[in-house]
Amino acid sequence: MYGIGKKLVQRQVVAALAVSAGFFFMQGQAPAWAAWSALYGGLVAVLLSLVLAVQMRRLDKRLENKEMVSTGLLVIGIAPRMLLVLVAFAAGIIVLRLEPLPMLAAFTVCYLAWWLSLREARK
Repeated sequence: MYGIGKKLVQRQVVAALAVSAGFFFMQGQAPAWAAWSALYGGLVAVLLSLVLAVQMRRLDKRLENKEMVSTGLLVIGIAPRMLLVLVAFAAGIIVLRLEPLPMLAAFTVCYLAWWLSLREARK
């Protein structure tokens, strides 16, 4: 599963850049601000993938040491990622005054790239 790590991040970066470029060329008002908002949303998705990779490596180490690993550990691992996304989006909207639609669009497209990479890795 780790073999797709670089490819995944590359796909997410390309997706974020594509969405950002789309907002830059399609927006009538303040296209640069919409593009920066989309880049921020893509960055949040990439950061989320990196946090997941760190969590999975920790889980692998536990499995190598033959420690008991339950589904509860995986469920508990979701909470920090959810909190990260909420804080990042709140900071983007409230503190940085970014536009929510481009942020969410880029985040969603990058997250879809993550799912496609996972699906490809299972084949």
